[in-house]
Amino acid sequence: AGRFQAVFTAGALIPKPVATTRYYHRLLNTRKLLEVEFARLLPGMTPEEMEDWLSVGPPPIVLPQGKSRPKPNEGDLTCYYRPMIRDDIPTVHRLLHRSAKARRLSPLFTKEEIEHHLLPRENLVWTYVAIPKSKKTKPKITGFISFYSLPSTILNTPKSSPREGSTVRSAYCFYAASATQGDGNPSPGELLETAVRFAKAEGFDVLNSLEILESAPEVLEKAKFVRGDVDLYWYLYNWQMKNASLTGTDIGIIPL
Repeated sequence: AGRFQAVFTAGALIPKPVATTRYYHRLLNTRKLLEVEFARLLPGMTPEEMEDWLSVGPPPIVLPQGKSRPKPNEGDLTCYYRPMIRDDIPTVHRLLHRSAKARRLSPLFTKEEIEHHLLPRENLVWTYVAIPKSKKTKPKITGFISFYSLPSTILNTPKSSPREGSTVRSAYCFYAASATQGDGNPSPGELLETAVRFAKAEGFDVLNSLEILESAPEVLEKAKFVRGDVDLYWYLYNWQMKNASLTGTDIGIIPL
């Protein structure tokens, strides 16, 4: 009826944000990010020590499409993973809908929107579904993770600087959800670690994540994400909300 509503984020503080969050950064190409001054040395570490501390584990076991799980119980993660396909849309929709219902600010996507946002697209969006290794459960999808590509170019430095014009291949955590923990289902920490490993395997320099959804600060820090130094403020337009003060885990929408 002519009404317009919006959720938006900004780095500027204006009256009155409903939430304040920060980005966290998982360095994947540590040496490059130090050289272009995207990152600073951690206290007490040499570049070599920091690179070693931030080394990434082996890529997850990827299941060929059409197979439930391999015979050997390989790898160090709870689940096997494979790229999401169109047939997975109902399951991914159900998992994300369940997660959204637990938040105070979250979209309820249709299956068509799941297809549009999350079905993998080359060099743009990566989505992987999780299948538990446990032989006690039927081979079914119990979680998923996704991330998208948004590279950046370093500008406004002296022309003689090696940084000028350098491209940082940045990936951003997108939507993720899992079934109730237990029975071999992936934890938020495993889903995040899986995203780190897949992003590294795809050649990204850094994986960024907001402290929202399942990515609570303690989960991010355990996965060696470093907290950024700029606040991101959340605003609502033409929206009524009781007790309009949200924490990161209350938020279930990814700003693009």
